[in-house]
Amino acid sequence: MVAIVMLQSTRHRSGAGVKIMANAHKLDCEAVSDTCRFIIQSEDEEEAVELAQKHMKNVHGQEYTGDELREEYLQVV
Repeated sequence: MVAIVMLQSTRHRSGAGVKIMANAHKLDCEAVSDTCRFIIQSEDEEEAVELAQKHMKNVHGQEYTGDELREEYLQVV
């Protein structure tokens, strides 16, 4: 089973009609675990960290601080 949570939005530069995608913050469990394929991706760093903390606790039984997740697992894409 694959679980992917993507929380991205696009913003338009006024007058230019050009879409600008903000940096996304991503946690990919599959990159560090061969048994979990959960992915979180959000433009909102706090939201990504909160979802990652819930996932790590509920699925893997591990608790991480926001700083630990940012330093060890969260990628900016």
